[in-house]
Amino acid sequence: MTTCRPSPSFHFAYITNYNDDTVSVIDTRTRKVKATIKTGKGPFEIAVTPDGKYAYVVNKRDNTAQVIKRKTNTIIRTIRVGKSPSDVGTSRKFVYVTNSADNTVSVICIKKQRVVETIKVGKKPVGVTITPEKMGIKTLGFVSNHDSNTISIFDVKHNRVIDTIKAGVGPDQIAFTTNRKLAYVTTNDNVLVIGIHSRRILKKIKVGVKPIGVAITPNNKFAYVGNEGDNTVSVIKLLKTR
Repeated sequence: MTTCRPSPSFHFAYITNYNDDTVSVIDTRTRKVKATIKTGKGPFEIAVTPDGKYAYVVNKRDNTAQVIKRKTNTIIRTIRVGKSPSDVGTSRKFVYVTNSADNTVSVICIKKQRVVETIKVGKKPVGVTITPEKMGIKTLGFVSNHDSNTISIFDVKHNRVIDTIKAGVGPDQIAFTTNRKLAYVTTNDNVLVIGIHSRRILKKIKVGVKPIGVAITPNNKFAYVGNEGDNTVSVIKLLKTR
């Protein structure tokens, strides 16, 4: 599997090359590979910390997360997590890794660069995304539990699950609008639109076959959905929110 994650700075994008055990660093200005980083076995997903200093890659076949120092494009720490890590998300202080084979989320302290807590969630957690942080509003983490057909919602401040909601059949990846109002969730059959505050399904959107990845444009106007089953991309015009 190959994953592309744009970085918040430095004009770089990161591609995980699952079969090659590497991460490609692409300069988005020249569209050329700037560096190739050797990783653990089966790099699967990657995320950049909000301060832009580090990228965390999870290696599915050896149950580790690795810290890449972005200034030098070198791995500076390897961290043992749970079994079969599948996704990674970040907040200001923590990195969250879903472990799909043991139904947990590993919480890594960015400052200490080690696991400080483990959160128990539903069956086969595959996706984790953190709501955009905003002063005075609680920051939440959403975890998609593929085999439980649920989403676990946890409070980032205390790293505890505060709610579990139904989420269709086989929820996978999650993306939030930048105004923190809506979550778009891919499932086996469609894309769900969930109100972050109401925690209810507001709409079901039919897309291509077996939708997997979802990303929302910075202007909150469109969502792009990758459909693994028919090799297409669906473009969704987002619901208007006040």
